[in-house]
Amino acid sequence: MSRRSDPSVENAKKHVGVSLDHDQSRFLERLSPRALMTQPETKELDSAEPDDKSPRADAEESPIAVECLHAYVQHERRIHQLERRRTLQCYQIKLDQLRQLEVAATNLENERQRLAQKMAAVNSLFNDGEAVTVRNELLRQKEGDGALHPDQEEYLDDVNRMEVCNNELKATEKQIEVIRKEVQELSNDCEELAQLYQDRDNLLDTIISKTSGSELECQLALDLEKLNICKQQVDLTHFKWSQALLMAVTYIFTDMKAPERREHAFNCYNSAYRRAGALKQWLEMVINNIIYHDLGILEERCREKSALLRKERIRLIKDSIKSTTGKEIKLDGVDYNMDADTDTFQDDDTAQLFYAERALKLNRDSRRRPDNAANAGANV
Repeated sequence: MSRRSDPSVENAKKHVGVSLDHDQSRFLERLSPRALMTQPETKELDSAEPDDKSPRADAEESPIAVECLHAYVQHERRIHQLERRRTLQCYQIKLDQLRQLEVAATNLENERQRLAQKMAAVNSLFNDGEAVTVRNELLRQKEGDGALHPDQEEYLDDVNRMEVCNNELKATEKQIEVIRKEVQELSNDCEELAQLYQDRDNLLDTIISKTSGSELECQLALDLEKLNICKQQVDLTHFKWSQALLMAVTYIFTDMKAPERREHAFNCYNSAYRRAGALKQWLEMVINNIIYHDLGILEERCREKSALLRKERIRLIKDSIKSTTGKEIKLDGVDYNMDADTDTFQDDDTAQLFYAERALKLNRDSRRRPDNAANAGANV
């Protein structure tokens, strides 16, 4: 059984709903418990030593030093920090954002080339300065009497769309550069996390053998893995509902853009803000009162189970060192208190990736009465 208690990468991929290519999938699979815990099998030699060899003699060949305990605790602390930052989940979300931006940049470039090809025949008649002058003259005529030839209207529309397309393409390329840097940083953290997992498991396999391990340590590791899987499922549900809230508020006024709807705008807006308020109130009730409540319970249970597992492993390491060196180690409990590190990584800081309502900056006073909540939804 694997000593690692982190959820599988396949479930983590479902967390954000992205499909990774071959190289990126192989990179993420390196973080899976099965991949990290797979060790090459060693064949027993025919000239192996007798089974009655004393554990003391084995300990003399590979002595267990006190530094092993310190190394284990340092690995646990760094792993704890990276897991609290949701390193793998953030990497996948940023990767998905990068892909969406790259697709948008490709579409904008294709649109720009299409417009340039369409306008090539007309632009060939003017120089660079003349094209700007012609555009300004057409705009002046349109603002004056508003009567333009259909070909002039089409040309002016193409010029405006070309300008908008160029601006959007530049902004998208800047966003791609920023996201790429973030993905690279998160990729380094994922590599570090994978190496820490492997080093920690190798250290535990070296110190705590199959014979010196305890049933309690195995059971705690299994319980923690199950809790992590449950927590991830709740986390996935929370993410989907938060995305539903974001899309509902973002696209609530899409139907208001149609020209035929403008003649009865009052009725549309009156209906829209009431539906938005009711929808927002319902989604927030499910997210805050049900999903986030269950997620908090699982977070606390995982934290308690992790603490018990670390305590049991430290006890086994101390027993192994005592059986090897004959010395009993006394440690300062403050040095190995993992809960002290959690103060620097608050849940509100890490969970904001999955709270769409935080990004919407809604008025907090809207919770006082339902009418205000509806007005807040309409003002988004």
